[in-house]
Amino acid sequence: MDGDDRTFHMFNNEVFYKVKRRCWLINSSRGEVVETEALKNALSGERIEGAVLDVWEREPEIDIPLMHMAFLATPHIAGYSADGKANGTAMIVKNLCASLTFLLPAGILLRFLVPRTLYLQLTAPEKPAREIVRKAVKSHI
Repeated sequence: MDGDDRTFHMFNNEVFYKVKRRCWLINSSRGEVVETEALKNALSGERIEGAVLDVWEREPEIDIPLMHMAFLATPHIAGYSADGKANGTAMIVKNLCASLTFLLPAGILLRFLVPRTLYLQLTAPEKPAREIVRKAVKSHI
């Protein structure tokens, strides 16, 4: 999500007042999308069920009271996972090739981006972790 005027404080008191009380806010895009004080009001007034935050409005400063109110709060690390790195690398390679007008053969990125050794075990019914990463990478090719 772009951090521009259209998205600045997209989630504010007015929005939190309109949403269903059982909803959750999950923000891993841009901190400025959510107005910090409005979110604290929504959480303390039980307007929303909870919040999961990976980004903060005034990064690198983290709002400590909001951190304690959130169900889960992390210091902008959502992209630091095996699939996050694979997706980011795939997007970079795809965009670089597009800008150089170089056509990638189908599936070529899968051979380079899927690690031979699994460092993270992902659990999904009847799907091995390798297949989950392949699918994530393939979606960006």
